Amino acid sequence: MFYKFLNKRKKLFFYMFLFIFIISFTLYLYSQSSENTFSKISYNTLKRIDLNGDKKNDILYIKVHNDNYYIQASVNNHNFSLQPEKSVKSLGKAQSNPIQIYFNDLNNDNKLEIFTQSFYGKEPIQHVFLFTDSGFKDIFCSSNNVLGFINLNKTLPKFITGKFENEFYFKSYVLLENKLNELSYYPKEDFIGKKAITEFIKIMESISSIKKNNFRKLCHENISGKSIENINKILDEFDMYIYNNSNFMAKNISKDNIETTWVIDFKGISFNNNVSNNCSIELKLRKSKDNLNKFKIYSIKEI
Repeated sequence: MFYKFLNKRKKLFFYMFLFIFIISFTLYLYSQSSENTFSKISYNTLKRIDLNGDKKNDILYIKVHNDNYYIQASVNNHNFSLQPEKSVKSLGKAQSNPIQIYFNDLNNDNKLEIFTQSFYGKEPIQHVFLFTDSGFKDIFCSSNNVLGFINLNKTLPKFITGKFENEFYFKSYVLLENKLNELSYYPKEDFIGKKAITEFIKIMESISSIKKNNFRKLCHENISGKSIENINKILDEFDMYIYNNSNFMAKNISKDNIETTWVIDFKGISFNNNVSNNCSIELKLRKSKDNLNKFKIYSIKEI
């Protein structure tokens, strides 16, 4: 009887251990996926992240010297510099619009591509760096001011780059054989919520006294009261905003539902005291229940 009791206790402890292990491992994978898929960091920062897919954290360091940005990576005790080799041989100038860095695994090989977005004077700069045996290779450069990713279930991630000039112009790429290949595929008319984002930017850039009423037309039926408070505070903070650049991520949140997260950088201007400052606004969009082809804003905050 005593031995049976011990055996039952052993089984109980074993199943408890197994349950805790499964939960912990699942949370670990989720945290790794969330961290590695789409991260944003600023300059003069040391970032620990697995760049080469060996399940060990590497180190990425962003620094400024003589107003120029430099990025170095330490992978398996080897140090590499991210050298821009394309038409714009610069990672950007350290100025009022700081560099932004993103990570994504475009070809599902567990190695992260590095995406940079910055300015050289008033000109926006984008670079994409691919990890190879000899270091990081600059495989893409542009003067675009929009950068995004479409990560949907069972499909190869797509890199989207483009410009905003009163409306959005996009190009779509996939990474094949270590090269970015442009696709004839383009997102559906409002696939990533670009209509709502376009209207939002126009509202922010206007000096109209009815901004708040115009914004409410873009709101999802389930938007929170906190988000309404946030936008009212943002609209009251400056008299006018000027668009700088933006980035987005579109992903599945369920089998049939897509969520798009946008981060838009503006320069805010106050007329009275002649003050200007940068601000970043995060918006989350989902399909409206009354129109499944239309995205609306259901969350907004300044970050």
